Amino acid sequence: MILVVDVFYNDEGAKSVAGVFENWGSQHFYKTYEINIGNVEDYVPGQFYKRELPCILSVLGIVEEEYEYILIDGYVFLGAESKAGLGKHLWDALAIKKPIIGVAKNYFKDTPEDCVVLRGKSQKPLYITS
Repeated sequence: MILVVDVFYNDEGAKSVAGVFENWGSQHFYKTYEINIGNVEDYVPGQFYKRELPCILSVLGIVEEEYEYILIDGYVFLGAESKAGLGKHLWDALAIKKPIIGVAKNYFKDTPEDCVVLRGKSQKPLYITS
């Protein structure tokens, strides 16, 4: 099983969601989870994980299935220096370690070229870290 997590922000706080896929070839979720979070940290440039991580941990706490991987919307490591990104902070917070794959839509300065993935005919890359 593969777990995909994301966080959406709104006027009331945030909604953290998780989708479980049975395998890499699955086209639909096996099951989904969501949790509303009322008190969310303010965004601080360079410390995005402080806002996002508690939301992700909240939804992970209600997932019932055993999963092998976690996909996040963001970087595991940032730039060529491999500074800790959201995924690394998540890894550090997990009691049971699972591989974390970061899929980011926006370029972070000095992201290595081997992190760039183009989808189909798209010229807008994704940045994959783990």
